[in-house]
Amino acid sequence: MRAGQGFWELIEQLGVRVLPNTAGCHTAKEAVATAEMARELFDTPWVKLEVIANDDTLQPELFGLVEAASILVAQGFQVLPYTTEDLSAAERLVGAGCRVLMPWASPIGSARGLINRDGLKTLRAYFPDTTLIVDAGIGAPSQAAEAMELGYDAVLLNTAVAKAGDPVKMAEAFARAIEAGRLGFEAGLDRAPRHGFAVDAGCRDALLQDRSRLLSARLLDPFYPILPDAAWVARLASEGAKFIQLRVKDALPAAVKTEIAQALKAAFGAWLPARR
Repeated sequence: MRAGQGFWELIEQLGVRVLPNTAGCHTAKEAVATAEMARELFDTPWVKLEVIANDDTLQPELFGLVEAASILVAQGFQVLPYTTEDLSAAERLVGAGCRVLMPWASPIGSARGLINRDGLKTLRAYFPDTTLIVDAGIGAPSQAAEAMELGYDAVLLNTAVAKAGDPVKMAEAFARAIEAGRLGFEAGLDRAPRHGFAVDAGCRDALLQDRSRLLSARLLDPFYPILPDAAWVARLASEGAKFIQLRVKDALPAAVKTEIAQALKAAFGAWLPARR
């Protein structure tokens, strides 16, 4: 009890704002009751809302989370829900009145970083005007930078700093990484083209110019069909399709070669007379 009182006195001396948490709650009823008690004790409408589904992974229980969020928002709380990258759950939380979402990067304390980068990226794209904070699973400054590079507004972390050999230095490392990641996002990092091979800048620009010229001349369609065999290639090429992808699946190499040869013959047979 004395240790707890000393900690609270330290918080008061620092003058920081307290964010109560419903950690450990397994039902919406438990979470709502905990939030109500925290508001009375700390005199704040803020609450980090957690409803846990599994004690091993500490994964959010999304149905109870949405239920609790709806009740608390109606009571005037500013709810910051700890959730996953699930898009449908995010839609329901925002619909319930949450102005902040806190999706996990990976399970709490796992230090695994962004295990579903694409899911987090989609969430950011889908909710451009909602404050998004990556919560849980961040174990290294580089992982925090990666989250910020996706356009997230902040990162919440504890274990990586608290259990570091030098917590002060680790906190500074995270601060710099977060700032660097945010600057990278603002500079357009995530919009930079990615290739599986080296591309000289001059050649790249020339290729982009050539593609633009072909598109304007209608020699290269921006949309193209993906076809399963040469027969389909012949059919669409004769109808005027100028850009076709042949995708042969579940066939032996010899059969694939034959299909390619027939497709080329059919395509050029349809295209060459039109260009004469």
